Amino acid sequence: MIFRKGKRIKIAAAAAAVGLLVILISAWLYLPLYLKDKLLPDLVRKIDLTLEHIEIRRIGWTGAELAMIRISKNQASVLELSAIQIGYTPWELLQRKISAITLVGPRVEVTIDDQGVTVAGWNILSGTTQTAATDYKPLRLETLLPLEIKTISLRDGMIILNWRQHIIEGAFNMKLAIGEFQNGMIQAAMAISSRGNKVEATANFDNRTGKTLLKVTDLDLNPESFSDLLKEVAPLVFKGTVHLVGQCEVQINPFQLNTFSGQVAFSQLGISGYGITLENTQTPQGHDQPLVVSLQADTPQHWQWTSSPFQLSHPAYTLLPEIRINAQRITDHWELSATGGPVRVRLPDAELVAPSIALTGQAVVADQTHLQADIHLPKPVFTHTKASAQADQIALTIDVQSNQDQPWQARGQLEIMEGQVDIPSQEFKLHQLSIQLPVEWPRPAKGAEGRIKAGLQWKNQAIGSFTGTLQPYADGLRANLTHLSQLLPGMNVFILADAQPSGIRLDLNLPNYRPDKEIDMGRFFPAAAGVTLSGRLQAQAELAIDGPSVKGKGRLQLDQGRLNQGSSKLALDEISIALAFDQLPSLRSASRQKLQIAALQLGDIAAEDLNADFQIETDGSLLFEKVSLKWCEGTIKAQSIRIRPQSQDLDITLFCDQLNLAKVLEQLGVAEGDGQGVISGQLPIRWTQKRLYFDDGLLTSTPGQTGTIHLRNTETFLQGLAPGTPQHTQLDIATEALKDYTYDWAKLRLHSQQEILLVSLQLDGRPNRLLPFSYDPSQGMFKRFEGKGQAEFKGIRIDLNFQSPINQLLRYKELLKPNEPRAQ
Repeated sequence: MIFRKGKRIKIAAAAAAVGLLVILISAWLYLPLYLKDKLLPDLVRKIDLTLEHIEIRRIGWTGAELAMIRISKNQASVLELSAIQIGYTPWELLQRKISAITLVGPRVEVTIDDQGVTVAGWNILSGTTQTAATDYKPLRLETLLPLEIKTISLRDGMIILNWRQHIIEGAFNMKLAIGEFQNGMIQAAMAISSRGNKVEATANFDNRTGKTLLKVTDLDLNPESFSDLLKEVAPLVFKGTVHLVGQCEVQINPFQLNTFSGQVAFSQLGISGYGITLENTQTPQGHDQPLVVSLQADTPQHWQWTSSPFQLSHPAYTLLPEIRINAQRITDHWELSATGGPVRVRLPDAELVAPSIALTGQAVVADQTHLQADIHLPKPVFTHTKASAQADQIALTIDVQSNQDQPWQARGQLEIMEGQVDIPSQEFKLHQLSIQLPVEWPRPAKGAEGRIKAGLQWKNQAIGSFTGTLQPYADGLRANLTHLSQLLPGMNVFILADAQPSGIRLDLNLPNYRPDKEIDMGRFFPAAAGVTLSGRLQAQAELAIDGPSVKGKGRLQLDQGRLNQGSSKLALDEISIALAFDQLPSLRSASRQKLQIAALQLGDIAAEDLNADFQIETDGSLLFEKVSLKWCEGTIKAQSIRIRPQSQDLDITLFCDQLNLAKVLEQLGVAEGDGQGVISGQLPIRWTQKRLYFDDGLLTSTPGQTGTIHLRNTETFLQGLAPGTPQHTQLDIATEALKDYTYDWAKLRLHSQQEILLVSLQLDGRPNRLLPFSYDPSQGMFKRFEGKGQAEFKGIRIDLNFQSPINQLLRYKELLKPNEPRAQ
């Protein structure tokens, strides 16, 4: 009985073993067919694709391999696999389990175009379709895979990206662990490399909550390897290396980013484009300091962005400090704020420094994007080798909008408050500078008007202010300014400036200006203290500034002018001057400029009708091409007088014609009288060591022409001579004769001896009346007597020598010492 029972157990065990073997053999034989004919076609069909071709390459007890897999969509190949390797054990087959599936050599095409992103024929991103958010429903993997699979791997894969006629290939490997899916967890790891760059990432998916944690564990990128793609985005040249790590948590349905943290480090950085070059900063030891940019989001509504210092090396060296940006979502918009500083910008001869920079604003990202921002740069200071500038604040308010039907548009205003500009070499200063300039993009043909105003100061004296409008337009900026003079009330200079990419054009215009009272020139030039000027002035100038080149022309005209200095008895009346400058900013004038003065007086010397042709030369010299004036009823002319600013010496020859002899003597302060006789000749004069000298000047009468002279108060000639002496008697007869004298010829010599002008007068002629003298034979000489004249002189040759106080007559020393105090 026992034997039979044991036998039955053995038979049952054998039958079970045979049955198990049959099952294993069946599973072994059926599994590849099941994968080939059932599982894979059904799985591909569920995602709207078609399994075009598949072959069974190997079947074994621990694995199988399928080959030559091709999947298509609409008869177009979208995915190709070299092989599918299946790993299992007999026991796993009995449990409908597979330990691993490896997809070998998958080729996946990704296309990015206007329709969205297509991956293996499946459009996963499209700008034209949207799905409504629904409550998350856990993924049921068994609906897709009737077998339990622990891992799915992709090995030696290739991604082919098609974008804007560019093809980018990348090798990738990926491993998907789904063995813990019953507990709600899926883990993935992926590595991609392309053009010598690599990225490694992981993902953890929680099926219970619908959350995925994505991590980029290692990304090293050489941007130069993708230069062809960067050019499609912007005309940039990108050099250096990029290293990125980060992670984010996302909600699958509805799709939402929960948290984010990432850090990008740029080393050996060089980004060039739009005329700007961005680079790493340098450590004190001269090594590159990587630019590190961090982005954090603890909630989808709160983001923080920070960057370490970096610099711009072109167009100007600019050092930008650590920058912090915060974004906080409030209801339907984002609140933005940013801080940084200090900011330093260096030019070849200049530097701009601001202690900080700040931004506040709001942003709306929806069908219509809207950004409003206020940027503040407090206390900026600009220094230059020849000038400096500062402001209380520079502020920019900007409003940017765009939507699907309208490109980007921006409107705002740039404002400079309480600015100041100093030019020490010119002792010139702009103060209380205020600018409000509208900004707009795209730039309109004619933008809104802005305002500008500032005070002007010269040599520590307020000289006025200017105010006006600023008009932006498509190709530049136009300024229409008015200068209001404080020194010369009522004088307004109108300035029109046009700034374009090609350069700047300036038009300056001073209409007819006549001051209400005489202008004290000492307010402008200390050396001209006490000199007053009046008249009617007008001026105009045009300037063209093209980079370093400045060209222009201008004119200045003064009419009905009058110049006075009381202490020196300087007076110029009815001044008329016309100046034309053809090579501004050089003050070299055109030739043959005109100067006319109706009446001149310096001390006791008076002249009239001065006419001069002159030119201001490049070095500041004043060249009088010819000069003429009327003096003592005659004419004085001079040729080619050049006054050099660097030289205090001057030699001039005055050509005198038909000067009235009596008036010459009176002007020189040696005699008073009148007459009809004239003299002509040359007077060489020399100005040196701040003194005026006459060098043997000679004036003579015209041969064959007689003249008359009537001198008064001649008794002064006898002062210092003892009466009764021969010298006294001879001079007494000569001076008495000159009271009414006709001469056949006359000579007048002028020569300086130190500060005294020696005047020598020689006459040959006769008195026109009897002289009050009689001859005393006992003494052998003439004696004066009271009564009518008794002595008749048929001819008398007269030699007289005078000393003229020319410095007192001209009072030129008063002009040389204008700053000395004077009694009022």
